Amino acid sequence: MPSEKTRLLKPSSTSPPLVVRSTCTSTLFFTWLTPLLTLGSQKTLGFDDLHPLSVVHQATHVSEQYHATWHAFKTTSVAPAKPSLTLALFQTFGWRFAVAGLLRGIRATLLFTAPLVLKAMIGFLNDSSAPISDGYVLVAIIFVSGIVQSLCIRQYTYLASEVGMCFRTAIQSALYHKLLVIAPSSTRSSGQVTNLMSVDATRVQKLTIDLHSIWVVPYLILLSCVLLWREIGVSFIAGLVMIVLYIPLTLYMAKHMKAIQKQVMQFKDSRTKLCNEVWGGIKVVKCQAWEDNFVDIIQAKRVVDNSRRSFERGRSPPRSPTASPPSWPLHRLPPTSSSATTSTSALH
Repeated sequence: MPSEKTRLLKPSSTSPPLVVRSTCTSTLFFTWLTPLLTLGSQKTLGFDDLHPLSVVHQATHVSEQYHATWHAFKTTSVAPAKPSLTLALFQTFGWRFAVAGLLRGIRATLLFTAPLVLKAMIGFLNDSSAPISDGYVLVAIIFVSGIVQSLCIRQYTYLASEVGMCFRTAIQSALYHKLLVIAPSSTRSSGQVTNLMSVDATRVQKLTIDLHSIWVVPYLILLSCVLLWREIGVSFIAGLVMIVLYIPLTLYMAKHMKAIQKQVMQFKDSRTKLCNEVWGGIKVVKCQAWEDNFVDIIQAKRVVDNSRRSFERGRSPPRSPTASPPSWPLHRLPPTSSSATTSTSALH
């Protein structure tokens, strides 16, 4: 009889983890994944085809790191203050998240390379006395900038997803420990804790990919305003006003969409609960010949669910209006000149 410490799933492959044995170039271009993708194109992958996880990605290591940080928070916190889950997570895995944020910032900055270089290229084409080497340099800058942007966003997505996986593992481990010691009379039932482990932990994992947008979006807006100020002067304020006026509408639509999504989830929960009850009592349903009745009930709930989903898609928030149309009429008011170079770079 196997002991409790025996692994239920143990890969037969003795090869080291892919990321551990990969080189810098392999990690940068993700070529360490090529053999697995090639094998997957030839046959259906099985558990034995997968390489083992590296130590830093294993649930045991992640859980031990988090619980050590959490224990330190509990011992240093003074009542009535309570240790913060967010601070514990970021103190444990925050350095990788910071590296991902640096890559996101580099990519956001390089987004403005194209309009600036395009302006210089138009000026180069208009100047017949400019050396041909300047054109090659400008083209090379655009080419290299595009490559660096692609590398940065790919590595950012990988690192952010990696941190999200660690967040989810740590939260699930903490909730599992809580589930083992929860009292029967507790206000939190074991079912609620299970939902936290399956739903909320996954939401935290998905949140890490977009979490850096909190500072990246204002950074992009600030750089855009500075560049527009240089190109068209005070006229850019009209576009900025349009963006500011659009914020309340966006917040209202987001609040409305949240209410609709809550209704959709309620309908989905009701339909899922009914399906589970039918499957749980399928013997009684078959004996009483109630199949058609339950099919009609489930189908009716499905129709309502699909209609609410269609309504949710139709009421999705509209796209943000561009700031260029209101800016260009005001650009004619100040004594500034409007050229093809200014127009092209400002529109970008």
